[in-house]
Amino acid sequence: MWDLPAIPPLIAPFLLLTLMVNYWILLALISSYLVIIGAASLRFALQERDARYFLSIPIVYIVEHLCYTIGFWKEVFRPHKMREGQPQ
Repeated sequence: MWDLPAIPPLIAPFLLLTLMVNYWILLALISSYLVIIGAASLRFALQERDARYFLSIPIVYIVEHLCYTIGFWKEVFRPHKMREGQPQ
């Protein structure tokens, strides 16, 4: 459970807390995230020589990261109950 994919959901509450300190910190962190996602999509678009990846990859990453973070915290607060005999 404790590996690299667990980092974004664990950072999410701290991002929300930055709103109480200074909203510019949150804007800087979100901007940094978007620059990293943009650079990754640009690299992949250039590698594949297809400009469509430059627009589609950021959307996919953002949706994936949001869904993973929401699912992570849902399971923390309301874990899925396994039925008896159901594979784990």
